[in-house]
Parts: sequence; C-alpha cells; structure tokens
Amino acid sequence: MTDKGKQVDTSETPDPQTALGAVMPVIADLLERGTRAFALSDWENAIDYFGELSSITEQTFGDESQRYADSLVMYGRALLQHAIEQNALLAQKTLAEAATGTLNKNEESEDEQAQPSKANIQFEGEPDFRQVDEQDEVEEDATEEDEDDDFAAAWNVLDVARVIQEKATDTKSQLKYAETLMLLGDVSMESENFAQAVTDFTSALRVKQACLADGDRELAEIYYKVALAHEYNQETSKALELMSDVQ
Repeated sequence: MTDKGKQVDTSETPDPQTALGAVMPVIADLLERGTRAFALSDWENAIDYFGELSSITEQTFGDESQRYADSLVMYGRALLQHAIEQNALLAQKTLAEAATGTLNKNEESEDEQAQPSKANIQFEGEPDFRQVDEQDEVEEDATEEDEDDDFAAAWNVLDVARVIQEKATDTKSQLKYAETLMLLGDVSMESENFAQAVTDFTSALRVKQACLADGDRELAEIYYKVALAHEYNQETSKALELMSDVQ
C-alpha cells in the first residue's frame, strides 16, 4: 500500500512512443544516406550506413523483426557489391602484373644476348630480389584473404536475414525471402561455391513459383540462374534441361 505522502517515480521509464519518435528520423537519415551511396557505387559508405542502420533497427524493433531483416539485406547487398569490386580490381592488378612481367622478361632476354652473363658475380650490398618477390606474394595472399572475408561477411549477414524472412507467410514477405535467397546464390557464384549456388537459386525458384504466375518474367530470370549454377557445377545435362523448360 502506497503512503499518501509518497509519489511513484516514473522518470526512469521512458515512453516507448517518445523513444520511437526520436529514433525514426535517425533511421530515415541512415536509409537515405545508404541508398544514395549505393546508387553512386560508393560501397564503403553504403556499408557503413547500412551497417549502422541494421544495428539501430535491431535494437529498436528486435532481432526477429522484418524491419531488421530488410536492413540486413541492404547491408549484405552493399557488402557483396564491395567484394565484387575488390575482386575485379585484384583481377586487373594480376593481369597488369602478368603483362609487365612478360615485358620485363623480354627485356632481360635481350640484355642477356647483348651482354656477357654475370650470373656468378654478386656485389656486396646487392639487393636480394627474391625477398621482394616473396613480399609481393604475401601481399597478394593477404588481398585474396580480404576478398574472401568480404564474401563471407556478405553471406553471414544475408543468411541472418534469410532465417528471419522465411518465417513470414504473406506473399510480399515471401518474395523478399526469395530475393534474399537469390543474393545468397550470387555470393556463392562469386566465391565459386557452385553447389551452394544451385541450392540457393533452386530454393528461390520454388518460393517464386508459389507466389507468381507461370508466365512471369521473374521466373525466367531465376531459371537462367539455376541453369548457370548447374553449368558451373559441371552438371551440364541439368542445365540444358532447365533451359529447355524455359523455352
């Protein structure tokens, strides 16, 4: 029984509506900034904005909410695009180094023909180019590991979204779930895990078949992706069978 002279202190219990009203502008701002950065192919900033958006959305709406899943999909998509870009840059660097190496070998061959060989002579303080080559190999291995980490991060984020989305049963949520499965398939294709890509694309196809009409163009797109994954997974007969079904 409360004493008449005492008042209940409610200052420590914030009003949920007030707290939500304060955080929604922050969420809207992060969403706008992330979307703009993504549209400009500014993947690093998109990752930062969508990553922060995911964290705030989880704290505000819970780790099983569809809003949280939506933010994770945006975050994972940005991670995937960044990984693809880094992969392309690494490929360009490798090609450039290969071309330079070929030119250098040709020049060295011409020099050897024009000058007497000094292979057995080594001056004091002469640089050991083997150490330079080993350092280049270490840096290249580190770059490849970073690339793998980017794809792994995208996979992990999107997989959390997948788990949340598959629990929803309405058509709109199921189509979002299918899109997330397709993104997971894209990650698997880029990281050359073709068997997993077949699984993800096939799951996406089944979900879309349940939600869309038979002649929908989205089904043709996903049929093509499933067939492509089978082809890269050395299952040509299955790929041809799927493509014949589309035709």
